[in-house]
Amino acid sequence: MKQLILLLAVALPCLFITACDFTPSGEHYEEISPEPVVNADLSLFPDKDTIYVRGSTTLNFIISIPGRPLQRYDLRLDNKTIASGTQYNGTVYFNSENYSNGYHVLQLGVVTNSGTGSLADKVGVELLEVYRTWTVYIENGPPQSSAIVSIKPENGALRIDWQKYPGHFFESYSLVRQMPGEYNKVIGTITDKNQTSLLDTTYVGGTATYFVMTKAQQQSWYGSSSSGPNRIYFFLMPRIIKHSYDAQNNLTVSFSSTPFYRAFDSYELVKPNGQSVIIPSRTDTVAILGEQSFGSDLTVKLITYPKNTANKLSYAYTNAMAFTVPSYGEPWGPLTHVQTRAAVSKFYSFATDKATIVDAHTLQVLAQSTFVKLKPYNSYSNVALSEDARYLYYAENGKIHKVNPTSLQNIESYELPALLQLPGHQYTHLDLSVSNTNRLLINAHSDYTYRDTVYVVDMMAKKVLSRNRTLYYLNPAEISPRGNQYNIYPDIYQQQANGTWEPIERIPDEQIRSFAYHPAKPWYLTRKGTTISFYDEQSHTLQATLTTEAPLEDIRLDASADLLYGYANNTLYVYNLSTGQLRRKLPLAGQAAPFVFGNRIFSHNRFIPL
Repeated sequence: MKQLILLLAVALPCLFITACDFTPSGEHYEEISPEPVVNADLSLFPDKDTIYVRGSTTLNFIISIPGRPLQRYDLRLDNKTIASGTQYNGTVYFNSENYSNGYHVLQLGVVTNSGTGSLADKVGVELLEVYRTWTVYIENGPPQSSAIVSIKPENGALRIDWQKYPGHFFESYSLVRQMPGEYNKVIGTITDKNQTSLLDTTYVGGTATYFVMTKAQQQSWYGSSSSGPNRIYFFLMPRIIKHSYDAQNNLTVSFSSTPFYRAFDSYELVKPNGQSVIIPSRTDTVAILGEQSFGSDLTVKLITYPKNTANKLSYAYTNAMAFTVPSYGEPWGPLTHVQTRAAVSKFYSFATDKATIVDAHTLQVLAQSTFVKLKPYNSYSNVALSEDARYLYYAENGKIHKVNPTSLQNIESYELPALLQLPGHQYTHLDLSVSNTNRLLINAHSDYTYRDTVYVVDMMAKKVLSRNRTLYYLNPAEISPRGNQYNIYPDIYQQQANGTWEPIERIPDEQIRSFAYHPAKPWYLTRKGTTISFYDEQSHTLQATLTTEAPLEDIRLDASADLLYGYANNTLYVYNLSTGQLRRKLPLAGQAAPFVFGNRIFSHNRFIPL
């Protein structure tokens, strides 16, 4: 408590005595104490040497000055009055948002009489001020954020440590995590300012982003929380590391485990057919997935579930790890869009970026070129290879190009309008087919007329033999290996003795969709239900029939081994043409369409014995 005596000088009027002489005796003088003792008590609540303030608050005061009258009080912050009055106690509303953050001086001053007993004191003009000071610390605005300083595994979980909040008015820390499929999941909340570490016992692996949200006491308009900077942690999720097949094509996979045992609930492996295998043991990392289908690589999904997963379906959707497992069989290729030619025992692949010739027995690449860009359009193909592999053509940029079928080198190119004897005519898509007699069928589609026009061109004489505009568009067409017949929906056209081409037979929809020419015999085939019928090209008389287990689609013939094969219900069926015997019934993976040559079945990258 500090005391300050303020003596006020009072000027007294001079008395002039003129009637007599006066000599003062001193009996009317009294000594006055220049430092009177003041018994005063000034109290402020909250009663602390340093008062911490955030936002608006109230200050309660009590003034006690026994034996003295209260003239007034003044409550000042940094020498600026914030409240004054004459009452001995009261409440002052204080809005700290009007002041800067940091330390300030608060002073409560009380004015009363001096208590010296002087005449000035007695008439109330000699006054005394008593005051008391406190330190005020103002802290407004969002709280200072806390940054994560380390993330590391500990006892089967993740230990996250962060900086201690340096400010006041602390309420809580919240550790927040973001992962695929979850947004701002609160791992835990701590109300002890000195506790700056937490274990995440729900993490099993993957990419996790953490940050600490520091919350302070609510304020009128400032935010009450601040988020620290993100910190990313990554640990590889369990994944398939090995696979094997047994003699019955049963697939066994081995996978890595998660070290975060405190959060682990189970593994789930989803097989290509959608069925699942659940493994509840963290260290059991081998699973038998049963017999698999052939034809394409398999996709196996591995999901590692943490405990207390509320929605496993949703969790699996965002956290499943998909792994490609090669199909069973011996590796080869890989090659796509393969055409087989038994006459030369070769495979021809016309992919979107290159052409490749492979020996059908050794599977060695014989030639390769980027001469062609395959442009499939629905069932159209801009590449044509004769059945005897003597003629190869492709269409590109309004031209027909002739290619050496052995070296894959360009031989000659023809402008399409000149070749078709229709100068200036433009077609959008071309479907090519060529016979062993070097007759090229060009099925030209126009986006202007929305109709197909089929041309048969003798490429030896560069002469158009037939021109036939269809009533429909997008109609696959094919010329026979002999070159004297072609089909286009719904008719078969045949060259007559006088050189004209006439429709000789109209084939029903079901049969025309399965129409195909025999690669070695002068036959064509159609299918009705499960019956496949073979007809002579010239006489159109029935030559043979074959009954299949199911109605086959995309029927093909392998002349190298006298085989017929096709697809139904995601299954490959292979029959011996001569005996009608079913040689193989093979379940297929996905949309695979393997081909058969000799005694082997080929997918784009694997082969197995027939």
